[in-house]
Amino acid sequence: ALGIMGQDLCSAVENVVKTYKQETGDTKISSLKFNNQNNADGICADWHPSEKTHGKAAILLTDHIKTIIE
Repeated sequence: ALGIMGQDLCSAVENVVKTYKQETGDTKISSLKFNNQNNADGICADWHPSEKTHGKAAILLTDHIKTIIE
């Protein structure tokens, strides 16, 4: 899971996960791309996400996990 502070690595990580799954048959791995943080939600020290942004990310992560374990 990545992407809150920038999307630069997301495509590379998604490709690595896809390749890994194809090469190993391991289906217990996935990737999740978060939305970039919104300045209106606040920015913390050194441009890290705010509590509000973490809350939004937690919802997305929880929903993603639910789709995997169902």
